[in-house]
Amino acid sequence: MNYYAYEMAHVFMSPLRMSARGLKMSMGLPFNPVSQTAFGKSISAACEVFEGITRRYGCEPRITYFETFAIADQGTRLAGAPMD
Repeated sequence: MNYYAYEMAHVFMSPLRMSARGLKMSMGLPFNPVSQTAFGKSISAACEVFEGITRRYGCEPRITYFETFAIADQGTRLAGAPMD
């Protein structure tokens, strides 16, 4: 269930990321007079931080289903181990 919430958070943030990327690009243009002011530079930096925070870095949470066995002297069975 948590993985679905993780995916939906990225889906919902993608329009915001695209608008922040567009605003950053428009503030980075040398022909824009606002881009040379302190306000324009701070807006561009804020957009860059927002984009960096919400970016996918390629390391998705790994979901694996495996059985856990205990290496014990008596050979005790742990929860999740298959029945023999």
